[in-house]
Amino acid sequence: MQADFSMRPGELQKLQVTAKYLDGSSRDVTGATLYLANEAVVVAVDTQGLMKAGSLPGETAIMARYMNHICVANIVIPQSRSLPSDYFAKLERRNFIDDLVYSKLQKTATEPSVLVDDATFMRRVYTDLIGRLPSVVEAKEFLDTQSELKREYLLDRLLERPEYVDHWANQWANALYPAKTYPVNAELVHLLVYLKSPNVVAKTLELMAAGDDQAKIYK
Repeated sequence: MQADFSMRPGELQKLQVTAKYLDGSSRDVTGATLYLANEAVVVAVDTQGLMKAGSLPGETAIMARYMNHICVANIVIPQSRSLPSDYFAKLERRNFIDDLVYSKLQKTATEPSVLVDDATFMRRVYTDLIGRLPSVVEAKEFLDTQSELKREYLLDRLLERPEYVDHWANQWANALYPAKTYPVNAELVHLLVYLKSPNVVAKTLELMAAGDDQAKIYK
């Protein structure tokens, strides 16, 4: 199945899924495949793999499953208006994360949001990283700080707090164990958050998704 699509609002495109077998043969299994849209309001898909783009620009994915095999089609619907060709090249970059963000935004011709004020930034990072709003004391301390690096310092402090581990352990538990009834191995998730090696993190997530017992063995 083709992996990447660019569609216009209201456009129709047909997915085609081909199964390849160990004997070297292949056949069209488009009609026997199950399809699931990640965001149907952006792009919807019917039972025969026909995609229809909605009116909203954005990026989404369509999952196609045939027997025990899954593949994903990524779809982009750019903004109707275009940006200058050198628009993103001229934007300020502070680190590699900006490169990744701008690369995504460029696909949909979306301008980056303007910088928010300190109070809005504080509220967002607290809820995103540790899952709660700042206390009155915490808010006053941050807002009264005059350092130009106050936002970087706040991020570093929040990432070192135990609430960060607990909050994201719950996030990963919900993502990786949606149909499980037994408790998640929380110690493993705590370990995952503190590990620095991308290879180790990827392997741990893979085993967690496979099942609790395998993850405990890897730990």
